[in-house]
Amino acid sequence: MSIVHDLRYALRSLRKSPGFAAAAIATLALGIGANTAIFSVVRGVLLKPLPYPDADRIVALRTATSHGPEMGAASFPDMTDWRSRSTVFEEVGGTYPMDLSVSGATQPEHVDAAAVTAGLMRALGVRPAAGRIFADEDDRAGARVIVVSDGFWRTILGGRRDAVGSSLRLNGRAFTVIGILRPGFRLPVAGSAAQLWLSAAFAHESSDGPSPAETRGAHFIDVFGKLKPGVTLARAQNEMTAIGARLQKEYPDTDGNFSVRVVPAAEPLVRNARPALTMLIAAVGLVLLIACANAANLVLARSAARRAEITIRAAIGASRIRIVGQLVTESVVLAVVGGVAGTLLAAWGVPALLAASGGRVPRSGDVTLDLGVLVFALALSLATGILFGLAPAIASATPNLADALRERGSTAGGGRHRLRAGLLIGEVAVAFVLLAGAGLLLRSLARLVRVDPGFDARGVLTARLDLPGLRYPDAKRASAAYASVVDDLRSAPGIVSAGAVMPLPLSGFENRIGFALEPGAGIAPTVSSSSRRFPWEAAFAVAEPGYFRTLGIAVRAGREFDRRDDLDGPGVAVVNEALARKFFPDGNALGRRIRPSVSSGSEQPAFREIVGVVGDVKLDGLREEPGPMVYVPEAQAGFSSMWLVVRSAGGPAAALASIRRIVGRVDPDLPVYAPQPLSRYVSDSVAGEKFNSLLVALFAGLALALTAIGIFGVISYTVAQRTHEIGVRVAIGARPDTVFRMVVGSGMRLVALGGAAGLAGALLLGRLFEGFLFGVGRSDPATLIGVAAVLGAIAFLACAVPARRAVRIDPLTALREE
Repeated sequence: MSIVHDLRYALRSLRKSPGFAAAAIATLALGIGANTAIFSVVRGVLLKPLPYPDADRIVALRTATSHGPEMGAASFPDMTDWRSRSTVFEEVGGTYPMDLSVSGATQPEHVDAAAVTAGLMRALGVRPAAGRIFADEDDRAGARVIVVSDGFWRTILGGRRDAVGSSLRLNGRAFTVIGILRPGFRLPVAGSAAQLWLSAAFAHESSDGPSPAETRGAHFIDVFGKLKPGVTLARAQNEMTAIGARLQKEYPDTDGNFSVRVVPAAEPLVRNARPALTMLIAAVGLVLLIACANAANLVLARSAARRAEITIRAAIGASRIRIVGQLVTESVVLAVVGGVAGTLLAAWGVPALLAASGGRVPRSGDVTLDLGVLVFALALSLATGILFGLAPAIASATPNLADALRERGSTAGGGRHRLRAGLLIGEVAVAFVLLAGAGLLLRSLARLVRVDPGFDARGVLTARLDLPGLRYPDAKRASAAYASVVDDLRSAPGIVSAGAVMPLPLSGFENRIGFALEPGAGIAPTVSSSSRRFPWEAAFAVAEPGYFRTLGIAVRAGREFDRRDDLDGPGVAVVNEALARKFFPDGNALGRRIRPSVSSGSEQPAFREIVGVVGDVKLDGLREEPGPMVYVPEAQAGFSSMWLVVRSAGGPAAALASIRRIVGRVDPDLPVYAPQPLSRYVSDSVAGEKFNSLLVALFAGLALALTAIGIFGVISYTVAQRTHEIGVRVAIGARPDTVFRMVVGSGMRLVALGGAAGLAGALLLGRLFEGFLFGVGRSDPATLIGVAAVLGAIAFLACAVPARRAVRIDPLTALREE
C-alpha cells in the first residue's frame, strides 16, 4: 500500500507545480522519444527474425575472395555443387534480379522481377494465396511459368479471379501465371523490389554461347539454404569450407580464389546498416543523459523550495529511506509521463525518419512500434526516472532540523550545489562529444561531395534499355539496335553527344572479371603472377562509341571506341590509368594485348589490343580508390541491357522525349525506363552519409539546446539563491559590470570544466565516428576548435541572461526579503 500512497502523493505534489512538471516532462519526452524511435529501427532491422517460417535456420551462402572483401554472389554451377555435395541443408536455392518488359495485360511496361529456384521457395516456406509455387521441374530449360505478387495481381492483372493460368508476354515471350503470393512477401535480398518471379529455367537459356547456368565464372546468383533441424551454423560452415576447398582444386581457373561463407540470412541485408545504427544508438543515448541531467537539476531546484516540507517530515519520524523513496517515486511518475509523450513523438518520428532515409534503411517494412518497442519505452522510462531522481532525492532528504537550519539564507547546501555543478559539467561534456561527432561527420561530408568522380555529370540524362532475347537472339542484332539508337540520338536536335554503357558508374551495379596479359608484355615486377589463365582481377564495362566523350572521361592516350570495333574487326579494349600504372612499368599500355575472361559467341576469350587509356572513374562510391578497369566495345560483347547516356543542351525533359521517340522508331515495343539525371546517381552515392550526418547533427542540436537550457536554469537558480549576497555587494559599491562578470564567470568556469572533459571524451570516443569519416581525422583541430567556440558562445548567452537579471537586483529589496 505504501507504493500506492506514494503514487497518490506524487500526483498531488506535481499538480501543485505544473510549470516544473511540464518542463521536466518535455525534457524527458525528447530524450525518451528519440531513443524509442531509434530503438524501433534497430529492433526492426537488427533484432527481429526474418518473416519466414523457421527463420533461424535460413542462412546465406556467400562467396569470398582471399585477397579482397566478400564478393557475395555465386555462380549457378557452384550453387548446384553446394546443393548436391552438402549434407547439412534441407534446401538450397538461389535468386537473381531481372528487368523485364511486360505485355499481354496492359500496355508494354517495365517491371522489376527476379528468377528464383524451386528450392529457394521451399526454403523460405512460401505459401501462395492462389495457385502454386515453383516445382523442381520448373527449374529446367524450357519452362515458361511465373508467380506474381499480390500487388501485381491487383494492379496489372486487375485482380481477376482467372489470373492463375493466364498468359503474359515477358520480353516478347509467353509465360503462364501459375501462382499469386500473399501480400508483403519479399526476397531476403537487399534492394529487392520484385513484383513477379520467374523460374530459374531462364538462366539455362542462351541463344549465343554458353548459358549463364553453365558459366562457372559468372557470379550473379544470391544463394540461400535452410539448415536441417539441430544443425549449427559452425557445423554448416565447416562442411562448406571443405566443399569450397575441393571446388578450388577441381576448378582452379574459376573457383581457385573463392571460398564459401555461411552466415545468417539477415546478415547480408543489414551488414552495411549496423555501424550507422550503432552510432545513432550512442548519439541518442547521450541525448538522454543530457535530458536526465536537466531533469535532475529541475528536481534539485524544486527540492530547495520543499526544504521545509522535507524537514518537517523528517522531524515527525519519516526515515531517510522513506523520504528518498517518495522523491524517487515523483521522478518515476515524471519519467513515465514523459515516456508516454516520447512514445507519441516516436510514433510520428519513425515514419518521418524512414521517409527521410530515402529507402536506405533495410527491412524498413519490419520497423513498427510493436509491443517490444512499447516494453522498451516503459523500461527506459522507469530506468530514467530512477537515474535522474535518485541522486537529487538522496541530496534532498535532510535528516534533521539542524542540517536544514544550517542551509538558510545565501548558502544553498554544499552537497546540492556540488551535485548541480557536477550535473552541469556532465551535460556540457556530453554535448561537446555529440557536437564534435556531428562536426566531424559534416566536415567529412563536405569533403566527400567535392570529390571528383572522374566524369562530368552536368547535363547528362541516363535511361535503361533492355533488348528481349526473342527479337534479338544474337550479339549482332543487339549491337545493331544499340548502334542505331545511339547514332540517331547524336543527330537529334539539342543533343550534344550520346553513348551507352553497362554498368553505369555509381549506379550500384558492378561487373568484375579476371584477365591475363600477353606473355612478355612487360608487366610490372611488383605484381605477382599466377599459373591460372586469368590471374588478375579488374572492373569491367562494355561501352558504345561516344560514351567517354559524353561523360567527359579524359582519353589520356590512344583513342576511344568507334564503329570499326565490331564483331568483324580485331578485338580491342580500353583500360584505365590505374591498370596501366599497375601492370606496365612505363605506364604505356597502348599496343599491348590483354585477355579479359569474356567472350561473345566463342568458347575461348581472345587477346585484345589496348587502343586507349582513359581516366579513372569512381564506380562504387566517391570514397573508393579506383582500381584496374577494362572496357570492351558493346559490339564485341553483345550485352542485352545497357544504360543510354545523353548530354543535351535543352534539359532532361527534351532529352527524354528524344530518347523515347528514337527508341520507339527503332523498336516500338521497347520500354525506356529509369530515366534519371546522372547527377542524381552522384548525389545518391553520398545519400547515406548525408542522412547519417544530418541525423547526428539533429541530435547534437537537441543536445546543445538542452544544455543551454540546463546552464540557464542552474545560473538562474544560483542568482536566486545568492540574491542577498549580490544585494550586499551592490550596497557596498560593487559595479554592475563586476556583478555581471562574477555571475557569468561562475557559470563559464563550469562550462570550461565540462568542455575539457568533453574534449577528452571526444578524443577517446572518436573511434565511434572514425569509420564514417573521409579526409578528416577523428581529432581534427578545426572541428574541435569550432565546437568549443559554438558551445562557449551558447553557454555565454545562457549565463548572460540571468547575469543581467542579477545586475538589476535592488539591494534594499534583497536585504528586506532576507
